[in-house]
Amino acid sequence: MSYMTVQEGKVFVMSKVLNWMKRHHRIATMIFVVVSLPLIYLLVYFTGGIKYVYSHTMYVPILVAGFILGGPYGLIVAFIAGILMGPMMPLEVSTGEQQPFINWFYRMVIFLSIGGLSGYFSDRFRRALKLNRTLISVNQETMVPNTNFMDLIPEGSGTFTVASVIISNRNNINEVFGYEIFNKVVNLTYVHLMSGLPQGSYVMQSDSHLLWVMVPFEEIHKDTEKIISSLSSAIIVDDVKIFVEYYIGAGKMSTISECRTFNPFRESDRFARFAEKNNLPYAIYDESKVIKHHQFNLLSEFRHALDSDETYLTYHPIIDLKNMSIYQFEALIRWQHPQKGLIMPNDFIPLVENTQLVHPLVDWVVNKGLVKLSEFGAKDIKIRVAFNISANNFNDSKLYDKIVEFLNLNHIDAHQVSLEITETILMDNPERSKAIIKRFKDLGVTIAIDDFGKGYSSFAYLSQFAIDYVKIDRYFINHLKDESIFEIVKASINLAHQLNFKVIAEGVETIECLNTIRNLSCDYAQGFYFSKPVHQDDVINYYLQNNDKLGELQNES
Repeated sequence: MSYMTVQEGKVFVMSKVLNWMKRHHRIATMIFVVVSLPLIYLLVYFTGGIKYVYSHTMYVPILVAGFILGGPYGLIVAFIAGILMGPMMPLEVSTGEQQPFINWFYRMVIFLSIGGLSGYFSDRFRRALKLNRTLISVNQETMVPNTNFMDLIPEGSGTFTVASVIISNRNNINEVFGYEIFNKVVNLTYVHLMSGLPQGSYVMQSDSHLLWVMVPFEEIHKDTEKIISSLSSAIIVDDVKIFVEYYIGAGKMSTISECRTFNPFRESDRFARFAEKNNLPYAIYDESKVIKHHQFNLLSEFRHALDSDETYLTYHPIIDLKNMSIYQFEALIRWQHPQKGLIMPNDFIPLVENTQLVHPLVDWVVNKGLVKLSEFGAKDIKIRVAFNISANNFNDSKLYDKIVEFLNLNHIDAHQVSLEITETILMDNPERSKAIIKRFKDLGVTIAIDDFGKGYSSFAYLSQFAIDYVKIDRYFINHLKDESIFEIVKASINLAHQLNFKVIAEGVETIECLNTIRNLSCDYAQGFYFSKPVHQDDVINYYLQNNDKLGELQNES
């Protein structure tokens, strides 16, 4: 058991007193004024009366009341002080001589002037300070509180579920409608969140397209559902309905003190970016995922999986909508773990892409895919295969040489190969991207932009690059019944054709969707309506059995 020294005890008591005064400064000021008025009266009286200098001490409580408590209190204290130092105080106590009226009345006027002016200027200063706090804690373009607002949230406000909301299609909105409209979109998003979330919630804008949300903690999944529900209302600006794509990351329960460090929001930002990257509406904090132990185990086993045939390829057909035949296959990796069973790509590819393992992964996929193309060729079938390329692969100086090596090894024509990359990869370094694309184009490889609509979504940007195909993200294809999304897809197809790009629609799952995109003159389609990804061992038979029958789908439409 430990004991405090006398000095430590004094410091402890003093800190407690100071903390109390900081929290209750108005009460402390009132106590000081109430106590000081009679004490100063007694001081003046017992030092001989008003004719001596001690009466000036009365300015202290008057100024304190005016500056801290405000104008009305300054006047009240000044009036009381004027009475105490006026009719109630002799000019000289020893003789009992009273003050002339003009003497104490003039002092009363001075006291009232000082009390009133100090209160007036104090009120003005407080209003200016409040306005300044408002200005620095609010984004002046969107009128949404910024991260400085965190300092205005009172201590002891309880615990919160923290979340990050990304407006993913910011660039698309800016390009089509302009920055002013996007700022209104951000403001309306803030309004919808504040009106839909429970009392005691806070929303701040941490970046142009990122909002931080604090919801009084109930349960993390329920709190996330509240945020999703709040964002379900349509965004309408100047009578125009604007499609806004949100991705949400929800972090763990945090106190206001923890929130002020911004660390919980950095975590929720990471989950939001994960959701955006993997096309998930939201991603929620999960202790088992944060620990990373399972993830490290997967990474440590992945290289062995490539070398021991635990991984295999599936092939997802892409259909030519003019003649309803299989135009090409997209090669997709799968992992059949001996203990964990089938591990889906979303569970291991994002991990692998952030390590050097991404290079052997792509080498394996491309080599296996080209081997399969040679098997097609042995049966006199001329078909194409597309491969997904990550940012680390695309910027790898060895990628070109490896693909040339694999093409020569398997005697494959480069025109049978397509590389699928995302818009964000191009824009990381546009000049470098142009040079890389040109090199592959000169070889004969075709280039497709995957998941169009999730990133920059700008044909103005894409027109700089010698690409061949644009793959419209499945989200848009799955929501064609929404009039605004239909118009976006229609305009995208028309613009792509004007730039001599072919268009592939991802995620076609119904005959109605197929009919719609064909009526919009889309060139190619991919989705479960035609087929799920086909196992590598079955893909040649699938092609032979189904390619001629796809024309029957044309008759259905």
